[in-house]
Amino acid sequence: MSLLHSILPFILGLSVFHTLRYLLMAGGAYRLFWGRWRAWAEARRLQPVRGGGPGAFPRAQLRRELLNSVKTSVLFGLVFAPMFAPATRGFTRIYSEVGDHGIAYLIASFLALVLINDAYFYWMHRLIHHPRLFRRVHAVHHQSRSPNPMTAYSFSLSEGVLEFIWVWPVVLLMPVHEWVLPVFGAFALALNIVGHLGFEIYPEWTKEHALLKWLNRPTYHDDHHRVAKGNYGLYFTFWDRWMGTLRVGTPARAEVGEAPVRAAVP
Repeated sequence: MSLLHSILPFILGLSVFHTLRYLLMAGGAYRLFWGRWRAWAEARRLQPVRGGGPGAFPRAQLRRELLNSVKTSVLFGLVFAPMFAPATRGFTRIYSEVGDHGIAYLIASFLALVLINDAYFYWMHRLIHHPRLFRRVHAVHHQSRSPNPMTAYSFSLSEGVLEFIWVWPVVLLMPVHEWVLPVFGAFALALNIVGHLGFEIYPEWTKEHALLKWLNRPTYHDDHHRVAKGNYGLYFTFWDRWMGTLRVGTPARAEVGEAPVRAAVP
């Protein structure tokens, strides 16, 4: 019980932190792009939506996404609390002093988290699109066929665990500064929100740019929500391009990029 009592304040604190961060970032993006900048956003909209509430998304969808996302935020509090609670933090390789490994390592460890997360997410995402897992794990997220910023954390509890459980092996094996984790979390949520904006923010020419073409685009992830196959990537298109699962084109007429998508789809 004493161990639980020592971790409980961190569970509560991190649950509140993740919930407020989601409301601030996702809610702020929604109010900004589908409120203040709605006229600009509508011209770049990727899918039409009927029965709109504020910002032209159905109120029932927004309520469902908000409730699911708050549950996910509380779940993240449970997952991450032992990493920061003094009673259990000693089992990890999380450190406090930047000088222990230097600035260069601090930056490199952040970039490593990005690449590890991107690779893990691609294969985890393909796995939960298997027909035997899709309805049990991933269908909640795909209820939002036309996504918006509030969709970012709209997961089932099982998918919420899968989304960030990969962090545990990393902090058990690799030194990570205590501030790298929340900064990375904010970065991950920001790009998650961009992927679910519901409209394209990148200029068309970036699709063929030597470097920028490797960035995942709202068009790709929006198309994934629409047809529930292909475009499994998170931050980049590396894995989709390498594995032939990149769907390119417009939401109205998407085409598979390198090879037909036949595996791991519902």
